[in-house]
Amino acid sequence: MPPDGTDPDALRGSWTAAAFIFGAQVSLSVVGIGLVKQWGAVAKDSLAAGAYWAPAVWWTALGAAAYLTSFLLWMLLLTRAPLSVIYPLSVGVTLLLTLASSVILFQERPSFVQLAGSALVLLGVALIGSGLDR
Repeated sequence: MPPDGTDPDALRGSWTAAAFIFGAQVSLSVVGIGLVKQWGAVAKDSLAAGAYWAPAVWWTALGAAAYLTSFLLWMLLLTRAPLSVIYPLSVGVTLLLTLASSVILFQERPSFVQLAGSALVLLGVALIGSGLDR
């Protein structure tokens, strides 16, 4: 406990601001991962061929920028919420949304083990989320 008696793990600012930052951070992370997954290999080939202005290069750069922005929002979020709460929520929700987007956008088929693991992650996120009002 700091000398002034404040709780260092208390939420700083409003829940609304933290929720907005959280949503933006998770969304930009998933979008960034998806864009790099979709366009990264094509961009690599385009760059190797000297086609620096190819659309795939720009889409990959946009994905990298989205992911970098999500990281900067993550740093901001760490100043507003307890790490013991925000880390598992952020990682869990990002993993679940990344899995869902890979199924929808890339027609990937998760294995039973991946689905079971996702269910456990979802349960963990729900349990952590249920304790936020205390």
